[in-house]
Amino acid sequence: MSLRATVQVDENRRFVMYAVHTISPTSSTYTTRWRTQLTELRHEARTATLPVIMAGDFNATRDHRPFRQLVDAGVRDAHDVVGGGWEPTWSATAVIVPPVLRIDHVLASPAFAVTGFSVGREDGSDHLPILADLAMR
Repeated sequence: MSLRATVQVDENRRFVMYAVHTISPTSSTYTTRWRTQLTELRHEARTATLPVIMAGDFNATRDHRPFRQLVDAGVRDAHDVVGGGWEPTWSATAVIVPPVLRIDHVLASPAFAVTGFSVGREDGSDHLPILADLAMR
């Protein structure tokens, strides 16, 4: 589901970084696992004693209730903070249809100021890269 590491910025500032890649909810079994993974991330965000950044492929849009519940647990989507418009990230490699879904996200605790967000160009992955500029307060 995700890897996590505690990052020490200096003597007084630390945060936990999650590299997220949830399972794709393409079957009933996978959907159950996907919901569980998002619930676990929500629990991590809600109970964190350090600020958190969760970044990667959540296989979820704002239209998915489990993702909205994760954001409601105390993290902010960097895209939303900067007032980003419709910026899909998947599927970057579709031949007939351009990317139409934003399933990749950078979520951060309020301890971070979001100073920028952008979606990059296709680089060989089926996802477009996302770039978020964050400053720890």
